[in-house]
Amino acid sequence: MPNRSVNKKPSPKSASVTDPSNKKKDRINLENAITEKDILLSLNNDIASVKDKKDILKIIHPKLKMLFNTDDIFICCLDAKNETLNPIVRVGGKKRNSHPDYENILSSHFPIHDGFIDTILNSKEPLVFDIDKVNKLPNPPGYMKISKATGLAETLSTPLYHGGDLLGILTFWSEKKNSFTDHHKQLISQIADHISILIINILAYEAIKKNETENEILLLLSNKIASIRNKEDLSHVLSTTLKANINFDDCAVTVYNKARNAYNIYSYHVAKKRQENPLFKQIILTEYPLSDNNLSNPHTPVVIDMDKLIKSGNSAVSFMRDTGIKELAIIKLVDGNDLIGLFVLLSEQIKSFTQSDLHIMQRVSYQISIAVAKLLSNEEIERRESEKSLLLSISNDMALVRGHEDLAKIINQKLKKLFSIQDYTIVALHENKLTYGSYLYDQEDTPYDKKREYLETLFNSFKFEEGLYDVVLKSDEPVVFDVDEIMKRKVVPGHIKFFNSLGIREIVGTTLRIGNDAIGILWIQPEKANCFDTVNQNVFKAVCSQISIALANIIANEDIQRRQEEKEILLLLSNDIASIRSRADLLGIITKQLKKLFNYNDASIIILNKKDKTYSAFVLDMEERRTSHEECLPNSIGTYPIADGICDAILDAGQPIILKYREVLKHPAAPSWAFFLHKTGINEMVCVTLKDGKDDIGAFFLHSETENYFQEYQLNLIQGIGYQLSAALSNVLANEKIAAQLEEINHYKSQLEEENIYLQQQIESAYNYSEIIGSGPAIQKVFHLISQVSFANSTVLILGETGTGKELIARAIHNASPRKDRLMVKVNCAALPPNLIESELFGHERGSFTGATDRRIGKFELANHSTLFLDEIGELSPEIQVKLLRALQEKEIERIGGKTTIKIDVRIITATNRNLQKEVDEGNFRTDLFYRLNVFPITLPALRNRKEDIPALAEYFVAKYSRIAGKKIRSLSKKVMKELMGYSWPGNVRELEHLIERTVLVTEVDVIKEIHLPVLEQSKIKNKEDNLYTKTIQENEREYILEVLKQCEGRIFGKNGAAEVLGVPVSTLNSKIKKLGIKKEKMFTNSAK
Repeated sequence: MPNRSVNKKPSPKSASVTDPSNKKKDRINLENAITEKDILLSLNNDIASVKDKKDILKIIHPKLKMLFNTDDIFICCLDAKNETLNPIVRVGGKKRNSHPDYENILSSHFPIHDGFIDTILNSKEPLVFDIDKVNKLPNPPGYMKISKATGLAETLSTPLYHGGDLLGILTFWSEKKNSFTDHHKQLISQIADHISILIINILAYEAIKKNETENEILLLLSNKIASIRNKEDLSHVLSTTLKANINFDDCAVTVYNKARNAYNIYSYHVAKKRQENPLFKQIILTEYPLSDNNLSNPHTPVVIDMDKLIKSGNSAVSFMRDTGIKELAIIKLVDGNDLIGLFVLLSEQIKSFTQSDLHIMQRVSYQISIAVAKLLSNEEIERRESEKSLLLSISNDMALVRGHEDLAKIINQKLKKLFSIQDYTIVALHENKLTYGSYLYDQEDTPYDKKREYLETLFNSFKFEEGLYDVVLKSDEPVVFDVDEIMKRKVVPGHIKFFNSLGIREIVGTTLRIGNDAIGILWIQPEKANCFDTVNQNVFKAVCSQISIALANIIANEDIQRRQEEKEILLLLSNDIASIRSRADLLGIITKQLKKLFNYNDASIIILNKKDKTYSAFVLDMEERRTSHEECLPNSIGTYPIADGICDAILDAGQPIILKYREVLKHPAAPSWAFFLHKTGINEMVCVTLKDGKDDIGAFFLHSETENYFQEYQLNLIQGIGYQLSAALSNVLANEKIAAQLEEINHYKSQLEEENIYLQQQIESAYNYSEIIGSGPAIQKVFHLISQVSFANSTVLILGETGTGKELIARAIHNASPRKDRLMVKVNCAALPPNLIESELFGHERGSFTGATDRRIGKFELANHSTLFLDEIGELSPEIQVKLLRALQEKEIERIGGKTTIKIDVRIITATNRNLQKEVDEGNFRTDLFYRLNVFPITLPALRNRKEDIPALAEYFVAKYSRIAGKKIRSLSKKVMKELMGYSWPGNVRELEHLIERTVLVTEVDVIKEIHLPVLEQSKIKNKEDNLYTKTIQENEREYILEVLKQCEGRIFGKNGAAEVLGVPVSTLNSKIKKLGIKKEKMFTNSAK
């Protein structure tokens, strides 16, 4: 406002004394006042011509700059609720225009209660603020800090009114302090009303332009929407025409399901990165519950922050937020008063939707509502027409169905499209009406492909689960099940777990009936959960009726075909069984033919032993994982009582029966093989008795890992197979009996041949003495021992130097024993290689080792019920010693390569020229075997110790070899006899015999007058005598009694006394102690230690 002092005229007096400089100032002030008036007048004229914000910058800003010493100008307007202040015009310096934070101020909405704005609005006059002082106040506005940072120092502000109502604020900003004076306050007050009018004009003009623009947009959209024929067209219009006028990233139209109070996505336009996300398809197909919290007014768009909406737990919200969506605008679509869906715009930016955008969205929603209603109506008409056509086509196709493939083709090509089915399964009820099994399932490109190998077992012979199959069978309508709810149960069927693993959330079951009889159930998995109620259930029921008829026809045809195939297989089986001769043949028939009829895992045939009331396995056909199991062999070769809960149940039934392992294993006598099979996966068996005439001879089993695999309708076929196998088993048993008899005959034949050969060998033996020559006391002692042991079965150990006649003594013991009627068998242990001695003793089977071309009976078998003489026993290897000890202990042997043991009754006589006691001490001979053999030792005297027998022996040999040589030598001269008596005979009787034989051959007269004796060192003779020392029977008995007394701590009678341990009367034991010279102090040696 002009300075009023310039309008006053000066008095003459004062003029006469006025300083010339003051006149100059007054003139300047007058000029300034005139200029301000001109500017204000021009400003008033210009305001009337301003139409938009650009005019302010071009016309108003230069003149305001002339009136005020300002750097920036802000004109702000209050919002409709008087809660925020929104910048309309901002004119700033270059320094601030380049500052990023300052630039954002123009697009910000400032709350009026920030200590600065509310102070201006509440003031009746313009206010000047020092920016430094404002920033020092508690919690200064953020824009004041930015202002200071960009160089501003002071502001001049005034409230703007229109008709008494607050309209906004006009603010001038300066980079210098004290830029605004009281005069400037007056000026801003003068222009405030004009600026208010300016704002009103601009807002009105922008509203008109906005309305015109919106009308143009709506007209364009209306034309585009009018041409929509399907939801793809709708998506295209929204993603092109609408997106050109509203800033959004994605959009979607949903349709509302009133019955479920939920919505499904109907049409959409989504950014490529979201479409390529693996979760996108599931998000699009999912049904979502409608939340009405923010949509109470159906005609007003609502903007929602995704961070707040995420708390709802909606999977689609989580997906959108995770893929970049930060904000959405949503509005209801209505048809009259009925909600038909939602229209949603989504943005990756915060506060991206302006009021103008929302206003356009609101107005266009009416047209989208009409378009969606029209599309839904058209789709419903098309669906009904399609249903009618499909039903007629299905009816015609069903009449031509002959098998699984035909039915599956119809369902895949027509039903899946008609009812939006993702997958399907048909289960057939078994004849007992208590179980079901898989009959037909979707084999096209479905999630089943991922786990196709499990389907047969998942749907095979299950009992009806409570709350699932029973519910469907009781209902005449399709029954919808929520898979998530079923998964919460304590017991969940395997196929429901399978559905859940594939992501299936809902299944629908419908009973397939012929009249009142249920023959199966059709299970479908809709493409979307909670959408089956949209399908015309009457149409679905009509289709199911046609499927029922087709299924019944298929089952009837398959039953006829199955019976024909069974007859053919039984005929083939009959022909094959006629050729069976062995177990291998029988096993081959089972494996070859029965696998064509049954999908079993193992098969077996048992035979009965009625005498023992037991049974055992006869033929086994088992899978490799069971035959390789460590428990297989023990459970395959055992003998089991008939009364075990399985075998007796089969025999009592008299017909084929199906048994569950979990039931039979409860029987207290359940066999171990049943536990083994169940442990390795077998759950069920079907069994039938095998008969020979009226007699039970065995049973036939088929075992399955799949529970409820065997069905009642299969039992007639099992019975037919049982008749065939009965004849086969009888033939095989008869053949095996004949084979066993032939083998026994061959065995005796072979044994006779071996005995004959051996007898001939013995006849030709050099030691074929008719009697033992000698009458001296040493040999008489041996005769006495022979007489004591001959009639017993005790093992005899004959000791003596080489050539003393050990084999002759062994033969004498045998010939005086009860076994004399059988041939004594001799084995020279030193004459056989170590690798052959085992075969020689125990025999071998054909093929048991290289060169074993035939089975051979060993010497133990050959000597059964007779005597086995083991000469040179000290030469046995440690390995053979072990096997010999076992044969002596167990009285049984096993051929090399054999699988069974052979009981033997053999008396053992052994001989050696070694000191076995010394061999035991040195570890060369087993102690336990030594004590087994040294039961009754007989030590033969050396010839040098029985020289009184030399004349008789010499005369006997002269007569024998003279007769063989054809000479007539009558005797030996006294000289020769004296030489014979004086020789030490290290080779004993054998050396004497050979010397006489040689002398007879070189003698030409009838009396032997010369004989050539070898020279021998005496030390060698002595060592030979030492090596032959072996304890006597009395020494062994004394040591044994003494050892028992030590163990009993000297106690002879009473409990745990030595007499009780030895099993002899106390008097007998005392007599023995006295006779053997056992001292009392020797009895306590161990206890003293």
